Amino acid sequence: MEQVKTMLRMKANKKLLQQHIRKETGRCSFEVVEKEGVLQALFYQRTEWQHIYKKYPEVILIDATYKLNDLRMPLYLILCVDGNGESEVVAMWLVSSEDKVTMKAMIGFFIKHNGGEKTTCVMANKDWVERDVIKEELPHASLLICLFHMLRSFCREVSEKSMCFTQDQRQQALEFLERLAYSANEQQYFKHRDALLALGLHNVIDYFLKQWDNIRHEWVEGLKKQCQPFVEQYQ
Repeated sequence: MEQVKTMLRMKANKKLLQQHIRKETGRCSFEVVEKEGVLQALFYQRTEWQHIYKKYPEVILIDATYKLNDLRMPLYLILCVDGNGESEVVAMWLVSSEDKVTMKAMIGFFIKHNGGEKTTCVMANKDWVERDVIKEELPHASLLICLFHMLRSFCREVSEKSMCFTQDQRQQALEFLERLAYSANEQQYFKHRDALLALGLHNVIDYFLKQWDNIRHEWVEGLKKQCQPFVEQYQ
């Protein structure tokens, strides 16, 4: 990566950069986005990863890790689920910005090198930019939200400071939100929703109705299966 950065600073053309990466990593597909010699994004996919995706294209998972490289750039991993229910890395990219233009370019590169018509389900986090891009680029695929990320979002966003309530009220709200997440069907979901609304915590209610209620088929465990029966409990 240091050599890549050096070549970018020297304004090496993309063809030379591609030749260098191929020499260092072997057979692969990659795309570089740079601006005035500064690395903006890098898409990378080994040939064997492409073969894995072709075998198991139905479900892909998208997740990001942070602060794991010297560039301090978010590293995105694209995974698929194989016949044993195990995840397999099929692509990755580094980005300096997670704005819509960059994310659209990265997902566009994935589709360019792999197609995407056989992918019927995408599991990602709640990031609205990422979700909007996925819906635009893979409109035929169901978009689901990972349970782990969703529960973390609840804990982070439903806070005493931001919503002006007591610790006990926060615990009550989080309890009902978790019950909603684990609802087995719509009847159970509406039962828990009514209980949440009955708490009378207006900031929580506004947050829930604006951000979560109308996309319940993407995050409620019992309703996800109506969107995509292939996904079981892979979180």
